[in-house]
Amino acid sequence: DSGVTIEDEVYFSGGTRVVPSAFIENLEGRHLILGIDVDPPFIIYEEGCGTANDCYSGYCIALVKELSDMLGFTYEFVTPSDGTWGGLEPDGKTWTGIFRDLIDGKIDIATA
Repeated sequence: DSGVTIEDEVYFSGGTRVVPSAFIENLEGRHLILGIDVDPPFIIYEEGCGTANDCYSGYCIALVKELSDMLGFTYEFVTPSDGTWGGLEPDGKTWTGIFRDLIDGKIDIATA
């Protein structure tokens, strides 16, 4: 027994409750799009530093770089489409920001 119980419904990308058929056993050779939101000291952006990935530093960025080296994946950092971290709209059904990008499949994972 892991001691962990999930009582809420689990939703996958696209809002479906169906478990994806293509289970990923490892990340080697995959290219991931990582949604990020600047939040020092976790994610820091430096203007005019070169390529987009090189412009970011901080705890979360260092963690992604280390995981990439260990697991053999490449990545690209992108900011939310609407420029916000986002959240649930007052209607209780619509998400914004980085959450919306995850639901829409624009990013593979988010960190902040």
